[in-house]
Amino acid sequence: MRCSRWLVGTLLLLGACGSAERPAVLDGSVAPTVTDHHARRVEGSVGQPVDALPLLGLFTLPVRVDGVAGPPMLVDTGAPVTFLTPGAFGTTRASGTTGQVDLAIGALTLGDVPVVWADPFGLGGTLGGVLGVNLLCQFTSTWDWQRSRFTLGAAPTDADTTDDVAPLAFRLTGGGYLQLSATRTVPVPPTRLVVDVEIESRAFRLILDTGASSTALRDDAVSSFTSDGRGTFALDVAAQGGLMRQRLFRARRITALGVTRESSAVVGYSAAGLAALSEEVGSPIDGLLGADFLQPWLTTIDYPAGQVRLRRYRDQSHVRDAWTRVGLLLSVNAAGAPVVIQVATGSDAARQGFGVGERLVAVDGRAVAGMSGERVDLLLRGSVGESRRVRTDLREADVRVEDLIPLR
Repeated sequence: MRCSRWLVGTLLLLGACGSAERPAVLDGSVAPTVTDHHARRVEGSVGQPVDALPLLGLFTLPVRVDGVAGPPMLVDTGAPVTFLTPGAFGTTRASGTTGQVDLAIGALTLGDVPVVWADPFGLGGTLGGVLGVNLLCQFTSTWDWQRSRFTLGAAPTDADTTDDVAPLAFRLTGGGYLQLSATRTVPVPPTRLVVDVEIESRAFRLILDTGASSTALRDDAVSSFTSDGRGTFALDVAAQGGLMRQRLFRARRITALGVTRESSAVVGYSAAGLAALSEEVGSPIDGLLGADFLQPWLTTIDYPAGQVRLRRYRDQSHVRDAWTRVGLLLSVNAAGAPVVIQVATGSDAARQGFGVGERLVAVDGRAVAGMSGERVDLLLRGSVGESRRVRTDLREADVRVEDLIPLR
């Protein structure tokens, strides 16, 4: 199911994308330099935080393209180039075409930004496009997950955090040419930030990807981890080539970038998509290190210096497990109302009789009409054993909060 305003019941793995028609790198043997794809002009204030519009744990930003406002754009370290959705921002450019635009983010204007007009994930009007690494790599970029702020340039240090974790040095890899049509390619520079990751004492190589809602891992590794009988949950994932069904499970421990998270969600990722990434970077890639892993830390990617820096927030109340929740997943219908698109099998919500297609009206007495998808989703989350009073157009009941992907 695709929606026009927001998605709740769909996991987003929008990073690691490539071409307009088929997100794959055809040839990583010859790559242009990064500066060939920079904005040609930088005007206004660098280093000023911009309030982000959260979408399933990811940052989207209000932007103006050539002076025209449109849907927000995703900040995506997994995208090698900057994409604009055809038809957004008053444009009439066809999918698969390229050009240059002036792009305004808050008080900052980036002039003559190279872009590709494409909607490779089929999300329609949900996103105005994707801010890719060709643009981000000109700056130090900071994600303040606690306050939902994003900064291009050196960010203010007023967040209440502990000392920095030792910075991780990196060198961007990959690059080559992306297929736009049967006869046309566009060159892209090295943009992949590959990270060594340990999941339950097993070593993997993942791409750091702020366009992925969750950490993603190759399907065969998911099968290996879940063979111990731990809980899994099947859901739709918006990724390369559109929506696909994948399994979600909970990893006991993930260590990366010098830090460790306990009890983190991991979703499966197709072998075909990972094969293309592996070919591009010249070595095996096992998946994506997603935005949810980063949320306990103020995250800075200093592209010019080649360093990732993390600072842990003292207050962790903004970090809320997306899969400890009432067993309902939502999207939006044609009228803009939140509707149930999936009921977790065996959940209390299923036992209470809630069904697909019911329209959500209120949670704990709070009407959801007009709320963003992120706010509605937060209302359904909580701690195991709590309950939420859920009212739809067909029924009302107290529904238990459960771990939908429990460890055994």
